[in-house]
Amino acid sequence: MFYDSCCTKVVLIFMNKIKIEACCMSATDVFAAKRAGADRCELNSGLFFGGLTPSIGELISCVDAGIPIITMIRPRPGGFVYSNIEKKAMLHDVRELTKAGASGIVFGCLNDNGSIDIEFTKHMINAANGAECVFHRAFDLIKYNWREALDVLCDLGVTRILTSGHRSTLALGAERIREIIDYAAGRIEILVCGGIRANNVNDLIAATGCTQIHTSGGMRTHLDKSVLLNDEIRFTESIPPMQGEYRMLDEISLTNIVKAVNCKDV
Repeated sequence: MFYDSCCTKVVLIFMNKIKIEACCMSATDVFAAKRAGADRCELNSGLFFGGLTPSIGELISCVDAGIPIITMIRPRPGGFVYSNIEKKAMLHDVRELTKAGASGIVFGCLNDNGSIDIEFTKHMINAANGAECVFHRAFDLIKYNWREALDVLCDLGVTRILTSGHRSTLALGAERIREIIDYAAGRIEILVCGGIRANNVNDLIAATGCTQIHTSGGMRTHLDKSVLLNDEIRFTESIPPMQGEYRMLDEISLTNIVKAVNCKDV
C-alpha cells in the first residue's frame, strides 16, 4: 500500500512538471539558461524587433550546452507576410540550422487577410525534416478566427503554438489561454508567454492551466563601451520604427548613386 501511494505521488509530480523555455539572444544566454535550469531554449537575434533568425555560427557555438534549441526563422522585422525571395531565404535557414543541430524551428507566416499561409507553412515543415515546428506569436494577430487557425496548424502537423492569448501579456490573456488549451484538447502543444517573472509565474500557471512557459526571465542590460570612443558615430537609430515597419534598400536612390559614379568626369 505504501509502495502504491509513493508511485502515485511520483507520477503526479512528473505529470505536473512545467516545462520552461528560455528566450535567448546568444550562445552565452543559452549556457546561462542551462545553468539556471531551463528545459529548452529559443535562440533569436534582434529581440528588440520581436526576434530574428540567429546566425548559424551562434547556433553551433551553443549546441554543446546539451539543451534542446529552437531557432527563430524570421528574416526581417515588421510583420509576417513574406515575399518569394524572403521565403526562399527562410527555407535555406531551416535546412542549414536544423542540419547544424537545432532541435526545431519557430516561425509564423500569414496572408494579407490575416489567415495562415498554409502552403508556405507546409514547405517550412517539410524543410525542417522531422524537427519540431513551432508557430510563434503571429498566431496572436489572428484574434477573431483563432479556432480555425488552430485547426489548420493541427492538420499541418505543427508541434506547438507560442501565444500570450491575443493580449500583450499573459496576465491579460489568461482567460483566452484557457480557452485555447481546452479547444486544442491535446492535439497540439500550447506554449505560453508574455511578462512571466518569478513573482507571478505560479499565479499565471494556475490561471491558465498551462504545462509549459516561455520567458526571458527579464533581460539585463550590458554596455560595450567601445561605442563611446567617438560620440559622432552611432550604430543605432534614435527613433524606433512604428509597429509593422521595416527598412528595405532604396533601389532608386542607389541607382542614382551608381549612375553618378559611372558618369563622373575622368
